[in-house]
Amino acid sequence: MINFSDLPEQFQDNRELVLKNLSFTLQHGEVYRGQHEIQLKKFISNLYNNASVQLTSTCTAALHASILGLNLPKNSRILMPTMTYAATAQSIINAGCIPTFVDIDDSWLMDLSDINRVYNLYKNEISAVMVVDLYGQGCDIVSLRKWCDDRNLKLIIDAAQSFCITTSEYDQTIADAVCISFNAYKNFGASAGGGAIISNKIDIQYLDSICTNGKSQYGTDGNIDTIGFTSRITSIQAALITANIPNYDKFFERKVQIIKKYCDAFYNHNKIKMPKFAQQNLYNWYVLPIITENYEKTCNQLKDAGIGYSSHYKHPLHTQEFAKQWNVHGCPISEMLSGKIISLPSHTHLSDDDVQLIIQTVIASL
Repeated sequence: MINFSDLPEQFQDNRELVLKNLSFTLQHGEVYRGQHEIQLKKFISNLYNNASVQLTSTCTAALHASILGLNLPKNSRILMPTMTYAATAQSIINAGCIPTFVDIDDSWLMDLSDINRVYNLYKNEISAVMVVDLYGQGCDIVSLRKWCDDRNLKLIIDAAQSFCITTSEYDQTIADAVCISFNAYKNFGASAGGGAIISNKIDIQYLDSICTNGKSQYGTDGNIDTIGFTSRITSIQAALITANIPNYDKFFERKVQIIKKYCDAFYNHNKIKMPKFAQQNLYNWYVLPIITENYEKTCNQLKDAGIGYSSHYKHPLHTQEFAKQWNVHGCPISEMLSGKIISLPSHTHLSDDDVQLIIQTVIASL
């Protein structure tokens, strides 16, 4: 059996440090702002060119707090791709704004040409763009930043699936906010989850206040100066996440090896469709998505071979019940992919033999 995820194996890898961190947190009575939060902030900041970091309970909370931190007008529209998880749109809705859907390109990322069409429909109502690094690839961030600046729009990156694709040449911190996820199934996650906002543009104390019920300072003496939420990370979440830090380089290297093996087998196959390689592609993908000629046949053969799989994302958001009211124009490319994408196991505990069996099973189904 090849499982789709590897949470038990992750625990065994880090067992000693996980238990040590939890023991320290519990023995010292840390609930918030403990030593592991400090360690995690430093680690993330170093990966993102020394930008400021606000830790949050989830990536959804990070997206929500970013919108509030940018003081985007209520009922303004935020452009976003329709091909992503519901949390992206729901963070916009919960912040009092309107998700406005843009189609995807052949990398399955937000189409930077379609964005002009949608912008022209709502020109005076739009306050920001929320781009998504779907599966782990990044768009042309420099061009998008300029496009936003030319229209006086804010830029948020939903980087839940693309942990640390920032480099000196591809600097995501030129966005107003970068939101990352420590969800258990992501590339740098833990069983208790968590998220973070990375920003050089938003005052970090203001973000902290938003995530701490509006408190102006930590502790019982802090005044409540604004409306906030309970969105901060807990010390136990941070303890679990930081246990992964010593293995980060090893896991990153193994993830890249696995994704490259898949890409070598599938990328130019005439009966398999994959996202085109995007502006930033470090092969550190969250999952490996493919489309075959017969979705059901491929799924059945994977199942018969004892291989776990999933489908991200089976339905574009603009077709979902919660978002239909904002669907005033179609997104034909996303609709064409609807119900066809198969997500293959891509976790770092796959052996080379596992990867080869998955590849052979997929190809045998064609």
